[in-house]
Amino acid sequence: MIIVANDDEESTLTFILKDKFGNNIPSQDVKFKSDLTDSKVSTTTENPDGTYSAVLKGTKAGNANITIDLDGQAFAVVPVTVTLTSDTATAEIKDVFLSGVQDRKIANGTDFFEFIAEVRDVNDNPVNDVTINWTNTAGASATFSETSQQTDAEGKVKVKLISTKTPVYDIVVSAAQGTQVAVKAEKKVSFEELFSTSVFIIDAVAAGDTPVKGAHVEIFSEDGSELLHQTTTDATGKFKVDLVGGKYAVKITANNYDDYDDFMVVKSGADTNFKFALSPELGTDFGRIILQWSENPRDLDAHLQVPPVGSGDRIHVYHEHTKPAGADATLDKDDQYSPGIETITMTKSHKETYTYFVKNYAGPDAKLSTAKVQISLNKDLTLKPGTSRTMSFNAPDVNVAKSSQWIVFDIIVDANDEVQVVPKGTVSSAEPQ
Repeated sequence: MIIVANDDEESTLTFILKDKFGNNIPSQDVKFKSDLTDSKVSTTTENPDGTYSAVLKGTKAGNANITIDLDGQAFAVVPVTVTLTSDTATAEIKDVFLSGVQDRKIANGTDFFEFIAEVRDVNDNPVNDVTINWTNTAGASATFSETSQQTDAEGKVKVKLISTKTPVYDIVVSAAQGTQVAVKAEKKVSFEELFSTSVFIIDAVAAGDTPVKGAHVEIFSEDGSELLHQTTTDATGKFKVDLVGGKYAVKITANNYDDYDDFMVVKSGADTNFKFALSPELGTDFGRIILQWSENPRDLDAHLQVPPVGSGDRIHVYHEHTKPAGADATLDKDDQYSPGIETITMTKSHKETYTYFVKNYAGPDAKLSTAKVQISLNKDLTLKPGTSRTMSFNAPDVNVAKSSQWIVFDIIVDANDEVQVVPKGTVSSAEPQ
C-alpha cells in the first residue's frame, strides 16, 4: 500500500484473529502500531464480522512497518509495510547552494563549480523525480553540464557550471521547477583571469636573498578553509603557482625556522612576485623583527630606537647604523626595492622602552597596504598579558608621506625583566627619539 505523507491520505489496516476452527475471534484488545516517525494510527475499531481495523496517515515519508499488540503484548504476526511518499503537489525548491567555499576559479575551459538544488514538500520530505531547470547569467562564457535534471531520492540534483577561456564575473546561478519562481544560489561565482605568480622563500637574517630549501608552503583560500596548493621548496627556494586574482592565506614551515603565516594578494596590475622571509629559531637572542612588503612604495626602512644600558639617549638602529655600539641589536637585512624585507635582531634585552617604526624612505606618498611587521620573542621570556611570543602588525589605512613613518609598536622591559609589546599604529612626520 502506498499513500502520500500529507496528513490527509489514509491507509486502512485490517487484522483478523481466528480460532483453530477458522472462526473470527471478536472482543479482543487489539492495537495497531507503526514504527515510522510522525505517522499516526487511529484507535482500533471492531467490525461486525469480528475483524479489527484502523487507519494510518502521516507527514513523514518512508516505510511504516505495522505490527499488532494483543491484550497489551506483542503478537507474533508478519509485519505489513505501508509506504508513505513525499507530496509532489507541494514540492518546492528549498535551497540552491554552491558546493565548497571557493567562489572564484580560472577561466581555462576546465575549471568548474558544482551547484546543488534541493526540493522538499510542505512537510520537509525530499521529493524525487522533480524536473529542475538551470539558468545562469554568464551567457556563452560558461556552460552547464546539464540544463535539465531529475531530483534523486534525497530530493537533490547536482550540476557543474564549466568555464570557457573567457573571464566572467559575478555569475548568478538559478534553479526552477514547475510554476515556482526561480531560486537563486546564495553565492555568486566568477571565472577569472589566471595570474602566474612566483614565490621565493628566504632566510630573514642571512646576507642577500639566501633561499630556504625544504620549506613546506601551503596556500589556502582567504579564510583558511580550503587548501589550494602546497609544495616543498628546492635549493632555489622558489616555485611558481597559477592563481586567480584574490587574497590567499599562506602558511610556511621549515626545520630550524619559526612557523610563518601571511597573506598574498594577487590582482591585475600588481607585482605577482612574492618573497617571504623565515626567521631562524632565536636560540638565546631576545627577539627579532621582520618587515616585509610586496609593492609600492619602493623602499621602506626599518628603524629601532633602543634604550641604553644606564643613562643617555636611545640608540638608533637603521640603515646608516646597522650595528651601533651598545645597542645589542643589528639590522641584518636592508632591501631597497620591493618586494622587500628588512630584519632587526635583538641579541639582549635592555630595560625601559624600545620603539619600532617604518619609514617611507623613497616615496611617493602612499598607503603601506602590503607592508607587514612580525615580531618574535624568545620563548623563555616572561610576557605580560596581551603580549604573545609572535605578533603581527599591518599598516593603518592612511597615506604615509615620503620621509614620514608608521610607528608600529613599543617594547617595554620592566625592572623585573617582564616584557610587553604595546601596539601604536600611528603615522608621524617626525621620527621618535
